[in-house]
Amino acid sequence: MDVLEPKEICEISTLDEMQDFKNYLDSNPSGFKIVATEYPDCAGLVLYSETGNFHKWVRRNKPGIHIEVQQADKRLTLRSGEYWLPLVFLANDVTLQIYLGIVANYLYDMMKGALKGEKQRVHLTAIFESNPEGTFKKFSFEGDIESLEKAITKFNLKKFYE
Repeated sequence: MDVLEPKEICEISTLDEMQDFKNYLDSNPSGFKIVATEYPDCAGLVLYSETGNFHKWVRRNKPGIHIEVQQADKRLTLRSGEYWLPLVFLANDVTLQIYLGIVANYLYDMMKGALKGEKQRVHLTAIFESNPEGTFKKFSFEGDIESLEKAITKFNLKKFYE
């Protein structure tokens, strides 16, 4: 399956031990950290195309939220209308629901100049600790903006953390 082939994904999965994320949490962080990741057919770690814009937008529009960006070997460039948001590690003071709200606000601002009828797609992943016992969870989403909005409004926080 091609990495760029459109998919519809909105899932939550439990992760096994993630040493990088555990090290991040052990540093007593706040806010969230944009993390470089591996990408097919690219040597080294990369940051997705929206990393710079998203980082600047959060610093300008949500100054109370600390955001950190990991250094990477490369940055991907995307020449389409899709939004590839970077992988983020969420500190304990930023819940997934807060992060998804930030993403929705960011996308709303980015879409102000879009032509009517354009179908934009969003790709995002967030990793966080779901309970004090140390269960690591990953939220993955790929789909159009309307589907993301539905996922945010239907998000059942109690069920998610069980």
